[in-house]
Amino acid sequence: MQIEKYTDRLKALVQSAQSLALRSGYQQLTPLHILKTLLDDEDRLAANLVEATGNSAAQVQQAVNRELVKLPKVEGAGAGQIYLAPETTRLFDQLLALDLGALLAGAKISR
Repeated sequence: MQIEKYTDRLKALVQSAQSLALRSGYQQLTPLHILKTLLDDEDRLAANLVEATGNSAAQVQQAVNRELVKLPKVEGAGAGQIYLAPETTRLFDQLLALDLGALLAGAKISR
């Protein structure tokens, strides 16, 4: 992952997702961690996008939480290390190709 190519906003999102994963005892950073961080974000960009499609952001968040608890956790010697899951690497590669970071930096969603 080439984080230096991302906007400051996207870098902060990635750091928040990493902190969430570490704090919760996960060894891999997955797209679920990214999605949870987006849904929890105070700007509500992702939540507003979900709701703009006619769905409930709260229900999506509950579904994400249900899936997160299914992921394996690490305790002891392996705790504190975090690795990108292969699907997360693919996600970031796709974001870089789309320059979605620039889109997120300037996006405004009205309700």
